[in-house]
Amino acid sequence: MPMRQKLLLVVLSLFLMAGCSEEEGGDATQGTGPTQATGGFAVGKVTMADGSPLRGEVQDIGISIGGVSEAAENVSYSPAVKPDGTYKQKLSPGQYRFSPARLTLMYDGQQYQFPLEPVGSAWNKDRDAAEGITQDFVWKPSGPTPYGQSQGLENGNHTHWYGMSVSIRADGWRNDISAAPAPVPDGTKLTFNFKPTGKAIDATDPQPVTAERTFTTNYSGPLDVPDLLPAPYEVTGTATLPDGTTKPLLWQGKGDYPGYKPSVSIKVEKDNILSRIWSPPLTFVIE
Repeated sequence: MPMRQKLLLVVLSLFLMAGCSEEEGGDATQGTGPTQATGGFAVGKVTMADGSPLRGEVQDIGISIGGVSEAAENVSYSPAVKPDGTYKQKLSPGQYRFSPARLTLMYDGQQYQFPLEPVGSAWNKDRDAAEGITQDFVWKPSGPTPYGQSQGLENGNHTHWYGMSVSIRADGWRNDISAAPAPVPDGTKLTFNFKPTGKAIDATDPQPVTAERTFTTNYSGPLDVPDLLPAPYEVTGTATLPDGTTKPLLWQGKGDYPGYKPSVSIKVEKDNILSRIWSPPLTFVIE
């Protein structure tokens, strides 16, 4: 075979080998990002709970990694998260763990922060950089928190839920008529209807929600609705008395004092003191 043909075959072989090597080895910083860790790196992905990409007007994703290097130095990292939700952080040899991660987004002209739930139970445990570290996170705009699941999921405790809490109470005095309203008998079944009137904080179209509660004069805390997908809603309701009689509820919301209305509009607000998503309290009377 002529020398020129031999040289061409050698070049072609090297080119094909390089292409195969690139396909097999790959580059975790390209495409959809890393799916598993390699030695000396922390990698992961931030998604919705079902694995789909994050939704809404995401402004920032804060992930913090801290630990001690083999040189006994305290080391911390804040990896950048790419638009596809992946991150990859090179680590100095040592032991590392993650701090709670947070998502920042804009909604209705305001900035909100939400906790990201770590996948698995190793996120706050020391792991060796040499073995590679994989840690994914998910954003849940509603649903029970891990703490809430461990504590029994109380209606009135905002730390037990990711979603928007709505505090609801029966009013014992009507300032609009300067008289006490009709009493709500023990055992009255209350039906609260939440009709969405706009997009949710995760840019989805929320579904209508109906919550049923039983009224007792001893404690009205269980009337709260704790875990709505954060969105604007129109609220209506009815009371079914123990004798079977059904009566509509009249509502008083933010800005309605001293009057009551057949329905009231609520929207997402943030409580900077308690770091929660909520709606201002609602009170009702039986018409």
